[in-house]
Amino acid sequence: MMIQKIFSFDEYEGFVNELSKHPQYSDPHFTYDKNNLYCSLKSKDKHAYVVLENFHFFHWKSMGNF
Repeated sequence: MMIQKIFSFDEYEGFVNELSKHPQYSDPHFTYDKNNLYCSLKSKDKHAYVVLENFHFFHWKSMGNF
């Protein structure tokens, strides 16, 4: 696995939306206002990362049940 810094959520928006609907993993800050996440990268002191497995985005469903 590899952790990679991202500069846009465009490629991961579907994943973020799917995860935000999950009752155990939703984040109130995101469900209240999606810009809390999507606009966070406009700040110079905030960063976002993804986990890659074999150079592919690691999708949470592939991890099995939590």
